[in-house]
Amino acid sequence: MRNIVKAIIYDSSKFLILKRTNYKGEKNANKWDLPGGSVDNGENFLSAIARECLEETNLTCTNVELESTHGIKDIFDFHLYSMKYAGGEITLSHEHSDFKWISYEELDDFVMCSEKITLENIKKFMKKN
Repeated sequence: MRNIVKAIIYDSSKFLILKRTNYKGEKNANKWDLPGGSVDNGENFLSAIARECLEETNLTCTNVELESTHGIKDIFDFHLYSMKYAGGEITLSHEHSDFKWISYEELDDFVMCSEKITLENIKKFMKKN
């Protein structure tokens, strides 16, 4: 199975979501997602989430914590982290066209590309913070 890491980057009561582009014929183009991606061979999960967040947002983050781990369709092992925004201005990669800082209450207003169990874990984290 392929390992995927995603991050809930938070600042106060707001959380970062990114809008996906049609990069490489992306099936989730124009849907919203969390920063993250695949873990490279030989890379540990913490290094992967730090690298992915820097590549996709150019933000510095602290207080990295694993929130949940689960399998998706026997294809992926999905690892959801939370990270506190520590600084920097967002610079999006070619994989994303827009970003929003949203509250827990706003999450359902966006079409997310995440699986149901992932959305439940995002909501669980956002609700408690």
